[in-house]
Amino acid sequence: MARAVLDAALEEVLRDEEVRRADRTLRASSRVQLGHRLNHLATYDLLLPGESAAMEAIKVGGDDAIHIAPGMEPKSDTILANLATALGAVERLVGGNSRG
Repeated sequence: MARAVLDAALEEVLRDEEVRRADRTLRASSRVQLGHRLNHLATYDLLLPGESAAMEAIKVGGDDAIHIAPGMEPKSDTILANLATALGAVERLVGGNSRG
């Protein structure tokens, strides 16, 4: 669920068209996924180190929960801490203060 929340929040900050313009490997018909948005943020150095790590942990945890080890998600307090950090970064990006 945290992965879906993060994906939805980043969709509001990074529109598909913006990500596609920056990543020429994506076709116009391709779905822009969370990994593409995270790569975009990393490419343009828009996240602080803790924010990047939190977002990646959410992505990996969600991927693992769905595809590799259902029921073996990280502890809920870890997920919530990562999500709070990630959404704080999204809020900062929306506010226009890209590096703190």
